[in-house]
Amino acid sequence: MACALIAAVLLSAQEAPQKQVYSDPKLGLSLEMPADWTMRKERVGTTIEIPLANNGKATAQIYNAVFRQTAEEWQSVQKEVSEAMGRTVENQWQEEFLGVPMLFTRLRYAEEGARVSTLVGLLYSRTPEKFQFRMTAPVEQAPEAEQKWRDALLTLRTISGQLPEGEDPSQPVIAPQPKKNTIVLKPADAGKGDGYVGPVRARVGEASDPYDIFLPEGWQLASDGTLTHPSLRGRIMLTARGGTAIEALRALTADASGSLKEYDQVRLRKDAAPKYNRAGAEVATVWRYGTKDGAPLNVLHAIGFNDLAFWLLTYRSVDDATLKADTELVNDLLAKLLARRGS
Repeated sequence: MACALIAAVLLSAQEAPQKQVYSDPKLGLSLEMPADWTMRKERVGTTIEIPLANNGKATAQIYNAVFRQTAEEWQSVQKEVSEAMGRTVENQWQEEFLGVPMLFTRLRYAEEGARVSTLVGLLYSRTPEKFQFRMTAPVEQAPEAEQKWRDALLTLRTISGQLPEGEDPSQPVIAPQPKKNTIVLKPADAGKGDGYVGPVRARVGEASDPYDIFLPEGWQLASDGTLTHPSLRGRIMLTARGGTAIEALRALTADASGSLKEYDQVRLRKDAAPKYNRAGAEVATVWRYGTKDGAPLNVLHAIGFNDLAFWLLTYRSVDDATLKADTELVNDLLAKLLARRGS
């Protein structure tokens, strides 16, 4: 009998599905997923590949989102951005996870000739950065993919064991706490840059509504908005405007939508949710990689919002060698750009 019990326990342990864990101390969250899912850290966020039936595949991307407006404004922006891109918004709703709202949007659209379904979610917690995901699958396998992803979301836990509070834009944020008995040395104003201000200042806008753009060493902004650097091979246009964070995101959407018609084919689109750069600006980006007239066309649209002012940038390269040569330089620029209202 004892041997039979031991054998049963060992067999049960072997048959139990193996798990892996996604964890982000900045968000203060973790979740479990099957071991056969592929998880990889990207420059921005984490990408997870979910195997489906008949060798199908869904992709989930997790980002850290900086957003402190109302839940209604978040859903409104998701709807406006999606419709501007020609995507169908099937539904928007919210559910409770960890005691706070999870804001959902379900989309359908064509991507590289195939119909896909995307589920977007934001955990509306009162934290400096929020858990955001985009899960995309072929339309015919969307129910399977969504069920698998929901099973993973049900394992969402806080690292500290303390439940988060729901967002209240009128109240200060509450930073996620580490595990108990852990000592963390946290710099002042963590996550909002290191106070860098570029040494090159350029003024843009009308005399009645001026803005100053602060640039890293070596960059120069011409009167027509062309931004140059001795090492830059592609082309950058840069300007600044006034407005709220929502208006900045709408400007980014309008720019990105406007350039879509230039492509014969879009091979890949990569969006990065707002994240603080070194200068304290909340930077969001949209990259498109594709072709025009049979030649490469790679375009970056980006905004950096700070205190009712934001810069708006567009980078273009027409060959992959230029893109490769410029990537490090452009990333350094995005990490340091700042716009302020002029006086």
